[in-house]
Amino acid sequence: MAKSDRFIYVLTGCTTTGIILSTWKVMGLFFIHLQRDTNSSAKTISLVLGLVSAMSYLYGPIHAVVYERFGARTATALGGLLTAFGISLSSVITRIETIGAIYGIFPGFGIGITNLAFFTMSSDIFRNKLSLVNNTFSASHSVAAVMLAPLTQILINTYGWRGALLILGGLILQAVPVSLINSRYYEKLKLSRAHPAVDSRFLQSQSQTETKGMCERLKSLLRDPIFIIYAFSMTFTTVSKLSVILYTVRFTQSVGISDEKAVSVVTLQETLSLICAPLIGYLTSSPSKDTQAEQPVKKRLSLVSYVQRIPRPCSHAFLSILFGFSVLVPVIAESYTGFMISGALNGIILGGNTALPVTVLADLFGSRDLAMAQGVRCLMAGIGSIFYPLLIGSVIDNTGSYRISAYGAALLSWTSAFLTVITYIAIKRGRSGTRESGAHLREISGNNSRDFLGPVGVK
Repeated sequence: MAKSDRFIYVLTGCTTTGIILSTWKVMGLFFIHLQRDTNSSAKTISLVLGLVSAMSYLYGPIHAVVYERFGARTATALGGLLTAFGISLSSVITRIETIGAIYGIFPGFGIGITNLAFFTMSSDIFRNKLSLVNNTFSASHSVAAVMLAPLTQILINTYGWRGALLILGGLILQAVPVSLINSRYYEKLKLSRAHPAVDSRFLQSQSQTETKGMCERLKSLLRDPIFIIYAFSMTFTTVSKLSVILYTVRFTQSVGISDEKAVSVVTLQETLSLICAPLIGYLTSSPSKDTQAEQPVKKRLSLVSYVQRIPRPCSHAFLSILFGFSVLVPVIAESYTGFMISGALNGIILGGNTALPVTVLADLFGSRDLAMAQGVRCLMAGIGSIFYPLLIGSVIDNTGSYRISAYGAALLSWTSAFLTVITYIAIKRGRSGTRESGAHLREISGNNSRDFLGPVGVK
């Protein structure tokens, strides 16, 4: 398999996910404008903007069925079309309730199926560098958001928030032809036996997927206590990030900081995220056993090699703990400097922790059950993404302070770290539950260069 095919797959994947998923990251810029023009409460606007995230996860089981029934090409193209249509349609709607419904139905479905499709596709064709590829996709969201945040603010100032939404819809539509190119190379990579990730174990798992009913696989997942615990961990991680996306700009504006400076906080956060995502992705990946054996002893004992041997669940938990502290910085120092420090720390941490939870999920269940596992955990994240903005918005309306959004994000992030550690300890002790996940883990840890508990072949 030519390296150029892998390069084109990653490049087109970054372009598609960057354009579509970055939309979610700039929705906070519309918070104050929607609140003023529709005369709505913070609770209502929180729910409306949160529906994009919530529904993108609540549709999880449907996404999994669409992906498995119709394939990657249909799923990725559908994601771009629905997101573009929903964003454009909301620009001509006057009622805030209707805008919320549109966001939940169209961008919610489109963003969610795009996210699920690309993580699932990557797990099919990459093994050793899966963490690096996933983090590169996550970095693409930040690259697009760095450019999109100031551009969106300019569009809002020039054409109003309605004109800005219409233009964003047209921009998102450009991702559809790119996604079609990407799916072509995915199919080529998946079928090629020359790629080291597509070996006999992958072909065998594909056969098992075809013979094992989706309902049976779903029941198997739901009976696995380890999966449920880790799904809750991923839910709390997702909702804590949602809190930062929804409330950072509005929290900054609420303490008297100008719109332009508020946008600069988001720009700094996304800039550092895009820089750190590939770096942390590389540090949480590992070379194959053959490559490790060929490395000189000095390199195998280097700091980078040591970091690569850290189990990925531990890296995820550590970053979640740091994120809990970083979101509290503006509470301690409600100044432009405090928000910039928090934005910088958030960017560094999110650069590594955005795709890492899904990478760990792929380590746990492999490509065979990843789409279904993603669907279930997305459903849980969607429920959390509905109730959290409602709760936080109610507190904001009663207190007039946006500090509660930082407290909530910190608490959720620390809880996620705790549950991730519990999952890791349970698996390490062999408590794999009623499902055959223990046997599956032993299978992949005996063949892959790096399993859920860490790389093999390194003493």
